[in-house]
Amino acid sequence: MINFKTQDLTSGRHLTALALYREKGRDGVMYGERIELKNVAGQNIPGGALLYVNSEAMRVTLYDDYTLDHVGALYQKGSSTPRLAPATEFKEMSWKGEGGEIDGQRHPAPVAGSPAER
Repeated sequence: MINFKTQDLTSGRHLTALALYREKGRDGVMYGERIELKNVAGQNIPGGALLYVNSEAMRVTLYDDYTLDHVGALYQKGSSTPRLAPATEFKEMSWKGEGGEIDGQRHPAPVAGSPAER
């Protein structure tokens, strides 16, 4: 998760901006593992926390470019602690998309026939 910001959770006590859970889906696959948090921010959450992590097995990484402004705590009570890492270690993932191009590359769609035939 990149560039995530939560602000103004002041309507209740003990609110958490971001709660992460590891759960088994209907397909039997476990979801919620290897989550990376880059440039996350919490602002004006006076009675709460920025983060709750359900299990250490999730292997959550929190990069050190997070910011807290008037937030009660970084972690909610009872949270597992994620691995803290320098922001310089972050590497953005890319993968081959449909048609073999790298995700994010765009090509114009082919047009059938010449303008006279349309």
